[in-house]
Amino acid sequence: MTGRHLPPDAVAGVRAGSIRTATDPGTGTQWAEASFLPATQGAAAVQASFQDGAGTGVFTSADSGRSWRLVGEAGPLACGLGLPQAVRTAWGLAGPACAAHTGTAAMARASTGTDTTADEGIGGSIARIALGQVGLATTPAVTSFNGVDCDPFSTLDGAFSPNSNGCGSDSRFGVENENESWCSDFAKWAWMQAGVTQDVDTLNAGSVSFYAWALQHGQSPTVDGGTAAPGDAVVFFPPGPVNASRFADHVGIVSAVNADGTVDLVDGDFLGPNGITAEYDTHVSLTSWAAGVWGAGEQWVIVQPPSTPQASAPTVSISGPHTAVAGAQVHFDGNAAQVGGTVTQFYWTFGDGRDTNTATRSVDHVFPGPGVYTVTLTATSSLGTATVRTWTVDVSGSSSTVVDVPDPSLWYSARLVDQYLIAPAGDGTLAAETSDGVDWLRQTVPGQPSPVVPAHAPAVASLGWSDPAAADARTPHAFYRAADGTLAETSLGSGGWTTTTLPGSPAPGSAIVAAVVDGDGNAAKGGSLTPEVFFYAADGRLAETVEHQGDWTTSELPGPPVPGAARGSLAIAATGGTAVALFRHAGEGVLTVTQNTSGAWTSERIGSRFPIAHDSALSAVTEATGRVAAFYTDAQGRLTEATSIGHGGWSVTELPGSPAAGTPLTATTALLPSATAVPGSTGATGVEVSYLTASGAPGLTAWDGSSWSAVTLPGTADGLVGVSAYPQYGHPQQVFMTQGSGLSAATSATLGAAPPADWTLSALPSQPSVWPDEVLLYAATPADAATAQSAAAAAGLPASQVTRSFASAWAAGLTGRYLVVAVGAAATDALYFNVCGWSNPSGEDPGATPFYTVAGPLSGPAPADSFENAAAATPAQSAERATDLTYFTVHGTLPPGEPTLPAAAAPTRTCSGTVS
Repeated sequence: MTGRHLPPDAVAGVRAGSIRTATDPGTGTQWAEASFLPATQGAAAVQASFQDGAGTGVFTSADSGRSWRLVGEAGPLACGLGLPQAVRTAWGLAGPACAAHTGTAAMARASTGTDTTADEGIGGSIARIALGQVGLATTPAVTSFNGVDCDPFSTLDGAFSPNSNGCGSDSRFGVENENESWCSDFAKWAWMQAGVTQDVDTLNAGSVSFYAWALQHGQSPTVDGGTAAPGDAVVFFPPGPVNASRFADHVGIVSAVNADGTVDLVDGDFLGPNGITAEYDTHVSLTSWAAGVWGAGEQWVIVQPPSTPQASAPTVSISGPHTAVAGAQVHFDGNAAQVGGTVTQFYWTFGDGRDTNTATRSVDHVFPGPGVYTVTLTATSSLGTATVRTWTVDVSGSSSTVVDVPDPSLWYSARLVDQYLIAPAGDGTLAAETSDGVDWLRQTVPGQPSPVVPAHAPAVASLGWSDPAAADARTPHAFYRAADGTLAETSLGSGGWTTTTLPGSPAPGSAIVAAVVDGDGNAAKGGSLTPEVFFYAADGRLAETVEHQGDWTTSELPGPPVPGAARGSLAIAATGGTAVALFRHAGEGVLTVTQNTSGAWTSERIGSRFPIAHDSALSAVTEATGRVAAFYTDAQGRLTEATSIGHGGWSVTELPGSPAAGTPLTATTALLPSATAVPGSTGATGVEVSYLTASGAPGLTAWDGSSWSAVTLPGTADGLVGVSAYPQYGHPQQVFMTQGSGLSAATSATLGAAPPADWTLSALPSQPSVWPDEVLLYAATPADAATAQSAAAAAGLPASQVTRSFASAWAAGLTGRYLVVAVGAAATDALYFNVCGWSNPSGEDPGATPFYTVAGPLSGPAPADSFENAAAATPAQSAERATDLTYFTVHGTLPPGEPTLPAAAAPTRTCSGTVS
């Protein structure tokens, strides 16, 4: 189950009767489909992730069935999307029955509203409400279960903190969608909207929870039997015993019972021709339909909603801010009352994927990064009734040099696995060091940064936020002064890395900082985020470039100019809403703060007996209390903190630690270990400041919630790049440094000023792993390399896009943003099997790779973990196939006079060629 990032012990085995195979006569590739069952001892979250087809995979074999590779997830009624026509026909997925689902006729019937009785009652009301959602699609729209599955119902139900990252908003309900298998969440929502209040807390993301609810209410559902009625929930089980502790495949809502005994169903989270939607399936004979969707022996039970009016649910309200700052505590209060009873439990979720929910009326929470989040509060009463309320929060944040974003592929995982460190490469290009939580890879990304920057100035301001241009995924953006003197932005979107020239011209030597803030100041109406970039213009005045609804504008801020030597000292802290605080070195040892808290920019001097050193760097954070703090080196060479104390006052104190003169400072907040142990609190943060000492060793000064302490880290460096941006508790902290032309990271699993023995030093890759262009030809022998060079020249590609490096081809194939063409049998065998055991960026063992061959020809990036096979039966045919595939990548057609591709040769378990 590597395709779902699940451990092997999460899988109990293959569902009986689910395997079917076919061969594509055009390519000789064998295809298979199989459904897998979750392990019975697996966590409920893992079991729920197998629902609705997410446990059904499509596989291919290029070696006569000796080995198989997952190439996609089928999902119920997927209708063979993406399969060869021969395979669709063999599996019966190309006929009119498949096309009928969610088709025009079915949608028209759903819209008539004739499927319920006039005196609908609770059951009829459930049916009507469910029908009203037919066609509602996930945002973003997706065509397989191999990725995000974002819906509004998981949010509206207060599901167990799935992650909103990668999800869009839902304008119908005014909430941020969340990533979760959602058939049961949809059915629960429909029941609650129709007035079901009793024991709805029993219902959760697992379809089997409806069966548990039935037993709780004295029902004894009959397997494959019973009389259905509108509003009933139909729960589908794999073969075997049916009980409340077993995994269930799906739950749907009956919208009508037809005269011939069939039923109409509304099925949330079904994959069909229109993507993953709330689907309408008509004239369903439950037994045969279940067998056709899941396989022979699939079972079903009917769960009936209450037939009489339910007790009223609690009245619930949330009070708290609609804006917050990443890394700072935010306080929420819940208020609830129950007629004829008492409220016995409050349950909060925050949409940020962290397992930090709480059952207290009031809660403190820390959001891990900028974005729009929907908070939910579920109040449960002594009568067993429950109500869910939602609250939208715009979370702003400040720039750093390192961006952490959560992995959106699994809703039940809170692990931060995508990390981006973006910095000038030293050769006039921009480099992105990226990590998946295990390995670091280096990419050359578009952009030409200006090399003229003081050593202590932040040359690149990096931000990650929920960006509509990237399907609302939290994605990295880097702002910097380009070589031509303009302001530039390099960002990672759904189509890869791109660079844009923005209005504004930073002065040479100017620091650049940025923040993302609440764009319209009204998060309660849905939320929006706006990036702002700050720098010194040529005349020495502070300037800002701001984006609003896709348009960028630039302007200068009021205030006197600063001398050139001080333009490298600039720091920013978001303070909530549209407000930010900019800290500047105004000259003569004076620290100045410029803020826009009242809708207009104002500046004030921060008086202190600890004047700032003339060559001091600046860094700033928003602390847990919401107060802002700036860090600098004072004239005595000591690390110093200036903290706001309200009413325009500032507290300035020296801290342990002595940064070397003229070197950078980087500060960040860190989630403290105590935060997970304090009842009623899901967030308590400390502060970490990193710097270089006079000896060249990196130093770290940390606040643990009660005191400051400092430690010298192992190794030496000639520069400081950054520190992990908002590390979560349980994840390692890292300080990034330069030594000559290389980058290194000091890493500790313990947050704060851990003893030196707890830190390890490791080098980051110094050479790019992938190419700026999206095509890379890989050859593993000298002869195949010559063939690849000839193919590249024929297509108009430069020779630099041919490599003999196995590691480089591997790294490019992992991304899903490049197309790797394996030229010759040795390269194809190596990427498919790696029998030779060559070292690779993922640390895979010999004989194991994550790659499969993708059918071509392609003219754009291949899916992640795939490559094109340019090996054929003979060397001459291999050369022809390589030329044809490469030409197609550039021109979108085969070369003139080449109507067809030579057939591909299947990879073999052979060790040949060389690693580089």
